[in-house]
Amino acid sequence: MTASLDVDMHCEMTNIIRDVIQPLGRYPYDVDDPSIKVGILQGVQTPKLGWRAVTVDVGGTLIEPRERVADVYARVAASIGASHVTPASASTHFKAGFSRFRGADGEDAMRYYGDGKSFWRKVIAHVLTDGATRDDISQDTVERMLDALYDYYECPSSWTVAHGALDAFDRLRARGVKVAVASNWDDRLPALLDALGIRARVDAVVVSAIEGVEKPSPKFFQAVCDAVSVDADAALHVGDDIDNDFKGATNASFAAAVLWSSQVPSGDGRDGSYRAAHDFHALADAVLAANHDLPANTDDTAQLKKSLFF
Repeated sequence: MTASLDVDMHCEMTNIIRDVIQPLGRYPYDVDDPSIKVGILQGVQTPKLGWRAVTVDVGGTLIEPRERVADVYARVAASIGASHVTPASASTHFKAGFSRFRGADGEDAMRYYGDGKSFWRKVIAHVLTDGATRDDISQDTVERMLDALYDYYECPSSWTVAHGALDAFDRLRARGVKVAVASNWDDRLPALLDALGIRARVDAVVVSAIEGVEKPSPKFFQAVCDAVSVDADAALHVGDDIDNDFKGATNASFAAAVLWSSQVPSGDGRDGSYRAAHDFHALADAVLAANHDLPANTDDTAQLKKSLFF
């Protein structure tokens, strides 16, 4: 009963039990049973000195909009007299505009610069004009909707934080594993994370609009590593975008990347599948268990394990 109420005690007891049954080998994990869930980091080589950092994407991973974006856009459009925008049309044209536009001209332009308005203005105009098929939408209407949506999404009550994320961050940091937020977002993100109570629970916040480089560039991931003073080969990244997060971190020489998804099968990406997670506590368990299992065959490793677990 006590262990169920204390996460740290539960983890410590689990580690003791695992040590006791270690002579049994991998049983029952070596049994081919589809009902046994594949471990998040199964098959991943733990860094020599253990996992030193976990970096986390924001939108679609750490936080989600409380309401469907299409519903919000349709409601706000109606409030400024653009009643032709429906949730269905908003969904279609938002997705198209989000994929198509950037915050500036040029092949290498980022999505977000400064407060992001140079990008969001284009997306909103695309929604209001039904994909550029209407010519009766004034610039003033676009600006009014832009301002209304900025007011809405700057409010912390418009977002939900992934279940268990902050407690998992606390557990990781208490065991010496740095946690950093790493996001393609505009420069308002730090204030939003403050309002959501997230910023005080992580070691660093790295934002594309502030850094001047975005995922999947290796330079972005290097900036994340620099922010927590950890080498890429001792870091794990988790995010919901295959290209920006999984492939981006992998190409930046991170020790591992995990796709934030409840539907994607586990794998290393070479056969079209990806390591996946959709539970921050399970992710923290995997990282801490891997660190606990480090062989204490060097002075550095022995000292690390002592600092992490005792």
